[in-house]
Amino acid sequence: MKKIAILGSTGSIGTQTLEVVRNNPELQVVALAAGKSVEQMEQQIREFHPLIAGMWSEEAAADLRSRVADLPVKVVTGMDGLLEIAVMPEAQVLVTAIVGMIGIRPTIAAIEAGKDIALANKETLVTAGHIIMPLAAKMGVKILPVDSEHSAIFQSLNGEPKGRIEKILLTASGGPFRGKTREQLQNIQEKIVKLIYAPYLFMIIISFALLGIISGKVMRPIRKINSVAEQYSTGNFDTPMDIHSNDEIGQLASTLEYMASELAKLDEYRKAFISNISHDFRSPLTSIKGYIEAIQDGTIPPEKQSHYLDIVVQQTNRLTKLTSSLLELNNYDSYGIWLVCKDFDIVELVLSAINSFEGRCIEKQIAIRLNNHTEHSIVHADKTKIEQVIYNLLDNAIKFTPNGKSIYVTLSEKHDKIFVSVKDEGCGIPKDSLNRVWVRFYKADRSRGKDKQGTGLGLAITKEIIKAHNENINVVSTEGVGSEFTFSLSKATTDSEQS
Repeated sequence: MKKIAILGSTGSIGTQTLEVVRNNPELQVVALAAGKSVEQMEQQIREFHPLIAGMWSEEAAADLRSRVADLPVKVVTGMDGLLEIAVMPEAQVLVTAIVGMIGIRPTIAAIEAGKDIALANKETLVTAGHIIMPLAAKMGVKILPVDSEHSAIFQSLNGEPKGRIEKILLTASGGPFRGKTREQLQNIQEKIVKLIYAPYLFMIIISFALLGIISGKVMRPIRKINSVAEQYSTGNFDTPMDIHSNDEIGQLASTLEYMASELAKLDEYRKAFISNISHDFRSPLTSIKGYIEAIQDGTIPPEKQSHYLDIVVQQTNRLTKLTSSLLELNNYDSYGIWLVCKDFDIVELVLSAINSFEGRCIEKQIAIRLNNHTEHSIVHADKTKIEQVIYNLLDNAIKFTPNGKSIYVTLSEKHDKIFVSVKDEGCGIPKDSLNRVWVRFYKADRSRGKDKQGTGLGLAITKEIIKAHNENINVVSTEGVGSEFTFSLSKATTDSEQS
């Protein structure tokens, strides 16, 4: 079942989205948000039973709380409420149908949380597309257009090779000229001038006069915004805007400051990415080069050359693994993950994965303990990909589990899902790093000193695989105690089991 959250549920796009939900039982609404339409929001809550409902104003939120006090729904308000809805773990897709630039921050937050975006808010990409699109590519989420022309273009181009498209023609409704004959439209320009332009001439003059009066007040903050934007363009993202008005100018300034902070994060990520990949390639290459040169010049005697050639092979295998992981993620980004799903016994797969680590476990005196609480362990998924997920999680757990400790693999079931968890007794993950463990090349500082063989890509690949199955993976960790990774899979249906 696909779970969605809708920002702007009482607008035209929001109500149309809910109409789609009514006709598709595989869709479930877990959150709704609107501006001031309390009565309409109450009706939507009673029909779709969301976990969270948001109203823009505190007054509207208070009214809504009293109306739905009999229902188990959390009512939130303002931008904080939109952000809470955007990152809620129950939602897989966020529909952004709210008007204006208000939708930028929730959209960015949802992308960072790994949610796919169904976008009906054009301003989001017009004003912040240079931030949102690279961020979506980095996090591996989809931006799906769902409104008017951009959706039509998306659907027309879907699956078509780019080189075959020469031009795109969009038709318009025609507005007030629909149904008119050529004769009726011959003198339309003159009629428009007489009927529309002339009466507004006086208003235009007045408007220019008012513009002259308020230009000073408006232009000062605009000049300030322009000056600060120039600083942002040079990479100085810490320059304060110092504009705190409650009008559109203030909102623009606030949005630009937020975008600057996000650009700073992206710049930091870019630098870290280059540093990490340089380190991960340079270290084994340096070792390989040094040992081979030492063998060639006779520094390493013949009787020890075999030992050092084994090290060269190990470092070469490390480079091969890193390169393969990079290519795998690149293919996921370019073409998506192709799944070949079938029914199989998840318990057997877990046991097979555990057995493959027997040698490393004996070396570190680690025990892997399996707790199976399932009655029906047959799942429907891509067996090869899920095997890779389990292998990555076990490999990660063994790396960070001290000698003599245990790793616990637990299988449980709830409703139509099987849950697989891998829990270690390692050093744990710092709280401020939990959301970053899925980021490519991210490694906790403490791991670099202890284990330099990791690529920093295993958990990123794991996240992509589970997401491709429309399932979830989460991590819970306590420093000094250990970490637990848990993912879900769909049970095989009765019909498929019998076949």
